[in-house]
Amino acid sequence: AFVIIDSGSKCTIDNSFTVYTSFIPDGKNDGAVIVANYKQDPATFVLATNDLGYIYARADVFNTTTQTNTILNATTQRPFSEYKYPIHAMIVKCTGAGLGESAMRVYINGELEAQSIDFSRAIPEERKADKWLLGRSERQIGRGDFNGWVNEFGVGCGCASSGDIKKFFSYHRIAKLLPS
Repeated sequence: AFVIIDSGSKCTIDNSFTVYTSFIPDGKNDGAVIVANYKQDPATFVLATNDLGYIYARADVFNTTTQTNTILNATTQRPFSEYKYPIHAMIVKCTGAGLGESAMRVYINGELEAQSIDFSRAIPEERKADKWLLGRSERQIGRGDFNGWVNEFGVGCGCASSGDIKKFFSYHRIAKLLPS
């Protein structure tokens, strides 16, 4: 089963966004979509696992001049099965001129686990109406449905700072419950 989410908000997640989800995988989830805003290329956002079970975030960049789509991923260094459950994933994309300041970063259980290259993008107007889906994407090509529980999910139109992320995890006592 999957859930379709549409808030009616004017929030677009182009160059500055924060996506948070807490989830508990159950069973085989290699190659599964956890949450997505992806009807067709370019993908606005995908949080999923690859065929080896590593968690990744995806945000595509579409070049209107050449009409080409570039897939940008930030993939963790270990599979989802090696993280303490529930898994708390916060994906942050900021804007900035310095090295790494405009990269997409993946925090798992409060720790920076992956980072993409720096990028800037504009979401095509037709993609802005795409719905958020928990457990799958509208474009089900080569990806399976997520098995398990999505406990929490949220999208912010701004960039959470590293200080905001630390505060979030410490306020919710998540960081103190996790092994170091």
